[in-house]
Amino acid sequence: MRMFLRKRPVTIAAVACAALLSVAVAHLQASGQVRSGASIPTGRITPWAAIRIALRKVPGRALQATYEFDGARPDYDVVIVTGKKLKEVELDAISGKVTDSESVDPQGEASELRAELLHAVGGKAAPAEVKSNAGG
Repeated sequence: MRMFLRKRPVTIAAVACAALLSVAVAHLQASGQVRSGASIPTGRITPWAAIRIALRKVPGRALQATYEFDGARPDYDVVIVTGKKLKEVELDAISGKVTDSESVDPQGEASELRAELLHAVGGKAAPAEVKSNAGG
């Protein structure tokens, strides 16, 4: 039972990653960047490996790993809880190299996710939501 409780947050993060990957695919298809049925590039790094790599950079508790593909190169954004702060570690999904690390806030992350979800289903995100997260 104790082992299950320790692995539960990672399981939840993996499920969230899969859900967000589906949203990313829908977004790319809706925006015309990828044809329906076309393959989306996958990284050599798994979500589990991305979490391990990010935790070596920023010690704490991994909250989620999000796979992103913006048309250039796939990456993972791993959100880590460190004390009472959130850190986001970005790493290349092919090489596993950490490319960025920054402090984030829950409101900003929620607003960014809301904007992405609205855009994926054809809705329009409020300009303030998009602008507030453009700089990270």
